[in-house]
Amino acid sequence: MGCGDSCMSPKDSREPIRYDPDFNGPVHNRSCTDILWLIVFILFLGAWGYVGYYSATRGSVEKLLAPIDSRGRRCGLDSGLEDKKYLMFFNIAKCLSPGTPITGCPTTQVCVENCPKTTTLIAKELAQNPNNFESLRASMVCVDEVNTQSMSSSQALQYMQEEKCAGFLLASQPVLGRCFVDVSSTMEVLNDIMNGTLQLEEGQVLEKLTNLIKFDQLSSQIVQDLVQSRWYMAGALVAVVILCFIYILLLRWVVGPVVWLSIAGFLALLGFAMYLCYKNFEYYKANPVGLYQTTNLKGYAQSIFAKYETWLVLLIALAIIFVILLLVVIFLRSRITIAIALIREGSKAVTAIKTTVLFPIFPWILQCGVIAYGVLVLMFLMSIGDSAFRVVNFKNDTTCDCAGIYTEEGQECNPAKFVSSCRDTASVGGALPCSLASCHFTGWSTCWVSFG
Repeated sequence: MGCGDSCMSPKDSREPIRYDPDFNGPVHNRSCTDILWLIVFILFLGAWGYVGYYSATRGSVEKLLAPIDSRGRRCGLDSGLEDKKYLMFFNIAKCLSPGTPITGCPTTQVCVENCPKTTTLIAKELAQNPNNFESLRASMVCVDEVNTQSMSSSQALQYMQEEKCAGFLLASQPVLGRCFVDVSSTMEVLNDIMNGTLQLEEGQVLEKLTNLIKFDQLSSQIVQDLVQSRWYMAGALVAVVILCFIYILLLRWVVGPVVWLSIAGFLALLGFAMYLCYKNFEYYKANPVGLYQTTNLKGYAQSIFAKYETWLVLLIALAIIFVILLLVVIFLRSRITIAIALIREGSKAVTAIKTTVLFPIFPWILQCGVIAYGVLVLMFLMSIGDSAFRVVNFKNDTTCDCAGIYTEEGQECNPAKFVSSCRDTASVGGALPCSLASCHFTGWSTCWVSFG
């Protein structure tokens, strides 16, 4: 049986070829290629899994996520902090702000050997009975420039007001190298306050009470906000689905201009981005910025984009993408026309099977999982190799002397050697370490290693 009118060329009929179950196709001797590419895909998944296994067994994300104190030093890695692997917050209640990950926590943060095991209200006990200072001295946590062994009780109170020493210690547990409040132990102190076991003034009771229960308040507020806004979120989801359906429905008439304008706009955006990258590359190469560490995402982003190497890499990457996309548009424009026709036909199919609008949710979830796995593997790969350390703040520390071993900012260094060689000449007998200069962990000397 012949194929009838369905064999007519689309150029002649100007209509898509209709389905005919008796039509055998233009090529009779065809071979299956799906099995070959399925094997290639399985091999790729196996190789990807092996890379993840290799990176997880050789790398250390803990070093990559090592906490940073208020001076920008990495706990457990930088000079003088090899044994102090945990970060303690003087007043962690100040960190309970939505903007903390961006702007940082506005309280003093120091590296300690161990997180506090018990809750101690040092400032209050010292104010009530200064004679107990000797028993409290060992538990005090202060910044490096404060000598707890030689200071008096009055100096300790002054340092606490200046946030150079912690006014109180909360029982904490280490989480990713950070000391977070142990809720069970803290609630015991709260009960003592409420029962009158701890005699505190009214204002201090309210202050401690607020600091201790903010954690529960924050979590309960989040749950309450989610419950109250559940119908708004459901309505927004339905509205997005409806808008997507209307947009897909309109594509059959406007898909051509939309695709070509999108390509042109993307090329223009890439060109403008390359211009910005080049200008920033020129500026930061002529005006280099010294190495420094930070404790928040805003400062971390600033430290990355203050390096001319970052802008050079971005410029090269954008230029490659621009050239590839431009060549595709020039030499494969006929394929783009075919893609436009397929999108137009797809918009017609969606109107017939409306549930296809919901299908992209499942690939999106799968893509999120793949991206999360890729980011995790990348973090492990970045941590493979020998740790790299460099001298920082050497120019700003005029009293730091390293016996000629370290003389330049950004010079490669060894933390143990820096501690033994560098001293603050302004201190008595030069016994104290340098106050500003230190040997900073700056990453790993190599990220690409052989699989052997």
